[in-house]
Amino acid sequence: MLRTTRIFALTLSVLAIITVARAASGQSKDEQAVREASMAWQRYAAQQQIDSIVAMHTSDAVLMLANSPVIKGSAGIRTGWTEMAKTPGLDLHWTPETIEITSPTTATEYGTYTESYDTPNGKARDSGSYVTLWRKVGGKWRVALDAPVSNMPAATCAKGN
Repeated sequence: MLRTTRIFALTLSVLAIITVARAASGQSKDEQAVREASMAWQRYAAQQQIDSIVAMHTSDAVLMLANSPVIKGSAGIRTGWTEMAKTPGLDLHWTPETIEITSPTTATEYGTYTESYDTPNGKARDSGSYVTLWRKVGGKWRVALDAPVSNMPAATCAKGN
């Protein structure tokens, strides 16, 4: 009887530690999976692995970049990222700040980004915020919508008469 009580107490202690650890991390299994997918996407971008980037997106994904037409679907995502990869000296980083699981198959990620790249006049830099909508497809989190928003001042437009 004493042995059973000790085993039961030990089991409860282990479960309590696991529960506290999960609560301390503040992340559900799906939140962690989205965060890991976002970081994998960032690695693929740094390594210019276009096929892997396209695979991170749903087939009907949408990419909304400033001063550009909306990019839609796998072919558009491939073309868009292929063009971005050609940018000399491109260095792109993003940091998820909030990941909210909105349903068993949808999630929203908000965060900030920084980027720099080479121009004929030296290094250009940008920074801003973004929202990425994720959809769970076949048990894996995929990007359905990505919309970065620069916080840099807009370029002055020349006014004609």
